Amino acid sequence: MSRIFPILHFIRDPSGEHPLKLEILLESVERLILHEETIPENLEELRESFRRSSYFWHPIIVDRESRVVLDGMHRVASLREMGYRYIPILTIDAMDPHVRLERWIRCYALSGDVNIPRVIEEGGFTPEVECRGEGEKLIRKASLREPPRGEFRVIDTFGGVMYRLEVSSEDPVEVYSKIRGLELTLEEEAGETRYSTESSMLEGFRMQGLSTFVVPPRLTKEEVFQAAREGKLFCPKATRFVLPVRAMFVNTPIYLLEESEMDWEERNRIHYMVLRQRRLFKIEGNVDIDRRYEEPYLYLFE
Repeated sequence: MSRIFPILHFIRDPSGEHPLKLEILLESVERLILHEETIPENLEELRESFRRSSYFWHPIIVDRESRVVLDGMHRVASLREMGYRYIPILTIDAMDPHVRLERWIRCYALSGDVNIPRVIEEGGFTPEVECRGEGEKLIRKASLREPPRGEFRVIDTFGGVMYRLEVSSEDPVEVYSKIRGLELTLEEEAGETRYSTESSMLEGFRMQGLSTFVVPPRLTKEEVFQAAREGKLFCPKATRFVLPVRAMFVNTPIYLLEESEMDWEERNRIHYMVLRQRRLFKIEGNVDIDRRYEEPYLYLFE
C-alpha cells in the first residue's frame, strides 16, 4: 500500500502542458534542512499555536531530492524545540523552471527629515547616488534593471534618490548578513521593518506610507542549496520561493507527529488513509485565507 499521497498538477505555458509532481507525506524533522535563520518571537507564537491545536493544518514545502525546506522554516524549528518527531511536508522539484526564486523587499515608513545617507553609513555601507527622480519612477526602475553582481539598492522616495551600495563579499550568505545589519539600523529609525514583494512596492508607497526601500540582490537556487548543504543559514526573509501550486488543509492529527513507538511507515500509512477519505479539489489561487496565497492554483482537502 502506498504511504505517500500524490498529486499530479499540469501547467500550461506557450510550449505546451507540463506535469508537476507533488507528494504529501510525514517526514522526520531531523531529516529536513533549513536555509534561513528563525526569529525567536515567531517561534514562540507558533509554539503557543501548536499547544492549542489538535491538528497541523498545512504541510510545509520541501525540495524532494535534497530535503531543503523552501517554506516553513519556523514551523520545523518550533516542532523540533517542542520534541515532535515528524511534520507533514509537500515535496516538489525546486529546480523545476516553474518554481521561481524571488526576493523580499525591506520597507520602511520614515519621515522626510531622516538623513538616509547617514543611516546607510551607520549600517556599514557607503552610499553612491545611482539616479534621481520621482518615487514611483525609481521603484519601477529598480524592478526593471538588476544592478551588477556585488551591489544592491536603497530607494529614498522623500529625497528622490536611488542609492547604489557595494558589498565586499562573494559569499551570498555573508552578503545578506551585511544587508541585515543595514536593515536593523533602518529599523531603529522606523520602528519596524516591513517586507513586500516587488509587485507590491508601489502599493506600499502609494497606500501605506512606505518611503524607503532596500532592494537586496537576487539569489539563485544553486546558491541557496549550496549554502544549505554546507550548513550555512541566510538571514530571515532572504528567499521567497514562488510555487505554481500548493496543497492546504491536510489537517494532520498532532498525535501522528509526536514521539512514540510508531515507525515512519505506520504513521504514513495512517496519514495516507486519512487523506484518501477526504475530497480533494482545485481552486484558483491569489486568494486570502489565513494569509495571502499568491500561487495560481491551490489544492484543498475538504
